[in-house]
Amino acid sequence: ETDSGRLRRAVILYQRSAAAESDGKLNDALSFAKKANNLVPGFVPAAVRNARLLQGAGKRRKAASVIEEIWVTNPHPQLAEVMEELSSGVGAQEKMRAVEKLASYNKDHEESHLAIAKSALVAEMWQEAREHLTEVSDVPSARVCRYMAELEDGENHDVEASREWLKKAAIGDPDSAWNCTHCGQVMADWEPVCNHCESFDSLEWRTPPRVTRLAPVDISADTTEAAGDAALVEGDGSGESPGTTIDIKPNVDP
Repeated sequence: ETDSGRLRRAVILYQRSAAAESDGKLNDALSFAKKANNLVPGFVPAAVRNARLLQGAGKRRKAASVIEEIWVTNPHPQLAEVMEELSSGVGAQEKMRAVEKLASYNKDHEESHLAIAKSALVAEMWQEAREHLTEVSDVPSARVCRYMAELEDGENHDVEASREWLKKAAIGDPDSAWNCTHCGQVMADWEPVCNHCESFDSLEWRTPPRVTRLAPVDISADTTEAAGDAALVEGDGSGESPGTTIDIKPNVDP
């Protein structure tokens, strides 16, 4: 069986799991999610569904092991969010330590540094946040720039430095998102079917094309705060609600 064939079967199992959960058949829902996760170990949506159903069944340690296993080969922002949910502690520092443990399974990956930095910012652990952001700031993406802006504001109350990072965020590489390979639609959340062209199993996680600017944008002191909210579809600062779709115009060479 081909990789694409296994992935399509995993997507179908995901759909069956969601349907079973809607019908209140939680054991069936968990069984289908586990099969989907085992069929394609790097399939993030199946791992997330499997982990959350395990958590709902009171199997927190098993849920955490699912997230840790996939982080080794395919780190993803949503996996870090789930690990925070699974944290046995309720405070921000406890959640950060849980994310640190997750990141240790692939400690040099960019997503590991960003996951720790994000949690550290929430916990107001500024030194840890700066250390991990420094590791990924050579060519900073929009997400890195937003985090740096938050760090400068939170740690140093340096409004000017924060604004400079927000300016960089406005022109930095867009955040990775779910992209439809058929129609080019960009979505905040993965779905089995593209809600624009209705293609099945067509969403891939990657950096979308840069938005084409119709005119120069003057980023003044009054507008830089909005720049952070204008970044694409990441859950921490995008302003987009789950499931939101965004029309993107890719750059076209003349």
